[in-house]
Amino acid sequence: MGFRTTDINILDADNPVDRDALTYGASLQRKDSTSAAAVWQAYLWDGGIVGMYAIRQDRIKSWSRAGIKDEHTEHVDFNAIDPDTGLLAYDTAGWEPSITTKNSPSWSVVAHLHRLLGPRIYRLPVNISLFYNESQNFQIQGTRYNIYGEPIALPSGTTKDRGILISTKDNRFSLRVNKYESNVLDAPSTSGLNTWYVGNNGDTLFTRGENRADMFEYHLGTLGDPSSADDPSTSWNYDYQPRAGQTQAQANAQRDAAVAGWRALTATPQIQRFLKAFGYSDFGVTQPTTLKTLAGFAMTEDQVSRGYEIEFTANPTKNWRLTFNASKAEATRSNVGGADFAEFVDIVNTALNGPAGDIRLWWGGDTNTLLTDWNSTFYSNYSLMRLQEGTFSPELRKWRFNLITNYNFESGFLKGAWAGIGYRWQDRVAIGYKPLPTDDPSIITFDLANPYYGPKEDAVDFWIGYSRKLTDRVGWRIQLNVRNAFQGDKLIPLTTQPDGSVAAWRIAPSQTWQLTNTFTF
Repeated sequence: MGFRTTDINILDADNPVDRDALTYGASLQRKDSTSAAAVWQAYLWDGGIVGMYAIRQDRIKSWSRAGIKDEHTEHVDFNAIDPDTGLLAYDTAGWEPSITTKNSPSWSVVAHLHRLLGPRIYRLPVNISLFYNESQNFQIQGTRYNIYGEPIALPSGTTKDRGILISTKDNRFSLRVNKYESNVLDAPSTSGLNTWYVGNNGDTLFTRGENRADMFEYHLGTLGDPSSADDPSTSWNYDYQPRAGQTQAQANAQRDAAVAGWRALTATPQIQRFLKAFGYSDFGVTQPTTLKTLAGFAMTEDQVSRGYEIEFTANPTKNWRLTFNASKAEATRSNVGGADFAEFVDIVNTALNGPAGDIRLWWGGDTNTLLTDWNSTFYSNYSLMRLQEGTFSPELRKWRFNLITNYNFESGFLKGAWAGIGYRWQDRVAIGYKPLPTDDPSIITFDLANPYYGPKEDAVDFWIGYSRKLTDRVGWRIQLNVRNAFQGDKLIPLTTQPDGSVAAWRIAPSQTWQLTNTFTF
């Protein structure tokens, strides 16, 4: 249509009237936790074996409540009566808390060989210590709910460390190597899926699908307006426009089959549980479908991380200190969303690859359908995530290392001054995957073996400082830190298009400096 002039409505969050239009819902959460811990530590055989056992018990009470948005006025009433409890939505009286009690034990043992074996047997020129650790923990959070509104267990995990420390007799040089493995259950998901598309948003797959199904079934010229039913001037809105090779009767038969397919999907027991949990309300032809938010809705996943940590420390002189550390990390994720979410997605995807997916998204002649919307907004990323489950994630930088050195001047005109420099390096990281064709257009797959990689990254930091006594009781210290020195203006690829070209960039960390003055009394 070319350029044209139109009015734009600006909403102001400071205006109470506009604030209602900007608010989809509200939630209130409360959490109380009580903890008790006991630790036992022992030094055996003259400190040759050092053992530790600890246990912590946590008892957590958590409450959550969703605010109520009036479906007719679109106003969030923070004092509305909850029909299920008869209480004010934000009245905490009478709430039944979710109670969790959890024990978290951990233990470790360290063997100092030079002490354990004694000087008559141990003749090596360096000290060697071996260590092993096992620990359990969990994260205290408010009550979380799955896609069906059922409580999810708190995130919990176990970690194992085993390693060796080698140091010189005077401790001026030391090398520490640690191998670790960490397992986490029900951790907050890092998959980045567009979960707003299925719930906790004003415009989701189910509001779109239900509103369009109402429009096509009841022949509405205007969405949610029953007075516009069967208006010939708006039939383009509720009549399917024939595609190539279709008659009008065939197009409308496809429309009716799509509506029936959608009704069948929303009538399944699992989807009914979902709709009830999220507070979806269908008012037929009287107004569009709306929903309340499910306070505490969360996506979870199970995680496994394993790798190595290496640290070397050297003090070549009493004034010069050098530290080098490196880490190798590999991580996998699985069970994203849990079995219930996988079931939910499978039911929806099966239906949308049938007649329900033919619902045209905005009006009867639109070329977009619920299926294309589902695939582009959610399912393509979900398919990639499922392909990656159980494999080491290339989106995690495999190697990192840091080199830090600092020198203190203790004589001459520079006495009291120090200077240091640090270098940081990170491995490349996957930022996209090439789609692969399949015999079935509804099946999406990706070339996981050959991801598109973002660049390796590095940075330099340096610092200089000076300290002295101003009086017998007053000390002064000044230090200048420059981080990401000589960085300049730069963009770093963040994600790619299917052909490998950059889809999004991020701004590289800029050079920053900080000058601090400290006085001690």
